[in-house]
Amino acid sequence: RTHAFANTMRYMEVNPVGHVPKSIATKEYLPAFQKDPNADSQRVVINQSGQIVDRSTVDFSQYDQNNFPFELKQPPSRDNALGLVKFMFPNRYNIYLHDTPSKYLFKYDRRDFSHGCVRLQKPFDLAYLLLGWQNPNPKAEFQRALAPKDQQPIDLKSPLPVHLVYFTAIPSLTGHMQYRRDIYGRDGRIFAALQQAGVALPSDPN
Repeated sequence: RTHAFANTMRYMEVNPVGHVPKSIATKEYLPAFQKDPNADSQRVVINQSGQIVDRSTVDFSQYDQNNFPFELKQPPSRDNALGLVKFMFPNRYNIYLHDTPSKYLFKYDRRDFSHGCVRLQKPFDLAYLLLGWQNPNPKAEFQRALAPKDQQPIDLKSPLPVHLVYFTAIPSLTGHMQYRRDIYGRDGRIFAALQQAGVALPSDPN
């Protein structure tokens, strides 16, 4: 087990706006725009004055990772990469929990499809649970925020500690161990460090 970090969930955003980080905008979207200015049309291009830019007026070939002056946003919708809700625990990594329109990804054992944030399989259930601590009718409160279809923040009256941890061995409810691929290669580094420190594993009796 490796701790990533611990922080505090303070609010959720219903119908979130998707803000594309600068590194992703320049490494992934800019090359696509250079091939086809209308690629990924669900994302809008914002200039430094905060205005939406007509892509047909931009020569994307003159920009690279160092001088790209625009911001990319995705307005709220069911197709938004963040889905219909995200859960915020402000941190220096800009990581949060969020819904996703790509529900099919949950059928795979491997889950490292995101850029760093954490997709939730049942985000509405989490929202209802959190709001249930401050409202006798949490579903109604959430649906009221969802109805206008624009971004709506909901503060949590009781902030919730969040711990992100990394497991490759997980016990089931019946006590059986389940194993996952070590996608970050941390088990190997820990094992090598233990060996270097002189820790010896017991020999297999079988």
